[in-house]
Amino acid sequence: MNRRVFCQSLLATGLSLSSPAWARPAAKPLNILLITADDLGTQLGCYGDSLARTPNLDALAARGVQFQNGYITAPSCSPSRSSILTGLYPHQNGHWGLANFGYRMHYGIPAMPALLQQAGYYNAIIGKLHVNPVSAFPFDFAQTDATKTWDVKRVAQTSREQMQAAERQKKPFFLYVNYFDPHTPFHDQFEGVPANPHTPAQMKPFPFHPVDALNKGVREQMAGYYNGVARMDVGVGLLMAELQKAGRDGDTLVLFVGDHGPQFPRGKNAVYEAGIRVPFLALWPGATTPHRDNRLVSTIDFLPTILNAAGAKLPTGLPGASLRPLLDGKDAPWRQVLGAENNAHGDKDWRPQRTMRDGRWKLIHTLLPGRPNTKITPSGGKPWIDLTQSSLPGSLGAQVFATHRDTPQWQLYDLQNDPHEFRNLAGKPKHAAIEAGLRAQLEAWQRETNDPLRDPAKLAAITRAHDEGTFVRSGGKKEE
Repeated sequence: MNRRVFCQSLLATGLSLSSPAWARPAAKPLNILLITADDLGTQLGCYGDSLARTPNLDALAARGVQFQNGYITAPSCSPSRSSILTGLYPHQNGHWGLANFGYRMHYGIPAMPALLQQAGYYNAIIGKLHVNPVSAFPFDFAQTDATKTWDVKRVAQTSREQMQAAERQKKPFFLYVNYFDPHTPFHDQFEGVPANPHTPAQMKPFPFHPVDALNKGVREQMAGYYNGVARMDVGVGLLMAELQKAGRDGDTLVLFVGDHGPQFPRGKNAVYEAGIRVPFLALWPGATTPHRDNRLVSTIDFLPTILNAAGAKLPTGLPGASLRPLLDGKDAPWRQVLGAENNAHGDKDWRPQRTMRDGRWKLIHTLLPGRPNTKITPSGGKPWIDLTQSSLPGSLGAQVFATHRDTPQWQLYDLQNDPHEFRNLAGKPKHAAIEAGLRAQLEAWQRETNDPLRDPAKLAAITRAHDEGTFVRSGGKKEE
């Protein structure tokens, strides 16, 4: 199907529909370096994580714009990555769950590599694509074995070769580098990287886990996770060095993001902040004034930003906008609210949720309350570790994990005073007006982005098909 035209409204986005001077085609297209890290939340030094060893990403953040409120669209790999590559929410492009379970986008959705190819770019991908159908993504070079990116030196070498290939063809490049770290299976070291691995004894609870102690298994898993973060950081440092050696650091837009939060309860597969708020860095040569920015940005903004830098035509109906006016640190019209979603991970995990936040408050709507969250307890012990064993009965931790397991229909959190969402304020008379306002914003966002799950009949039909194992995930005819 062709891209639908979705309305942009001031209510849903807070953005002006006019075309300011910065939105005019660039005099010379920039090269594009888009870097993702798999299952990486805000576990970086520049975001205040004391366990993280990330000097290279901290340096990139210091040179560019560090968005403090950067979000993905969905806390599952394929849906999240589908938004990065199309500028659409998963409920718009049709990628409800993981590609390896058969989920895919609707046919005919314009995707980033195809749009850049039309603009004369050389396209290369290193690391996993994990979005279907593969035919929607015309790369000139594709090395999509995720596990090969554990060898960060090889990633840097391959990146250099692809920059050279683009130069030989006299084309600007789009280089899409996707590190598998810090995804499972964890490796404390790979080819000697990192040089000094974390140990389990050094681990302490994540801030979003209200527990006093960690059992041995959790500490081991966390150490593996942080070693993956450290290795990925080394890789980014090598990659940026190659960009500089090639003399392309002065004409390359660099974007870095995690595809969602860490694979621990309340992170991956959850619409809590630990699941959908991620590191979000941007460096646009000649346009960036280094600073930290608190505005609400999302990966739906990547496609407009990249096409802006390429001087390419923007498809109609995108819900996002170019980040370009935010990069100099000056005031600019921008959205005041932002939505995100969760639908499925594997084909047995259909548990749709929608969320809306403003500058302080966040609302979570579970569309099918009463369906237990299967992602809080372990499957074979890894990676879904049941942290409730570290929480005393009746404790805050026990209550928080119980809410995560048996999710209520509505949750409301004061992110200013409760940034890790421990105390649900939904239904409290004191906050009734705030909750009502966010419900209205959520409904407007779903309506304006044509969310099919707004319709109770469609929600019931899709749910029934999932439960019966007959859901047609292709979004269209079978790919030849």
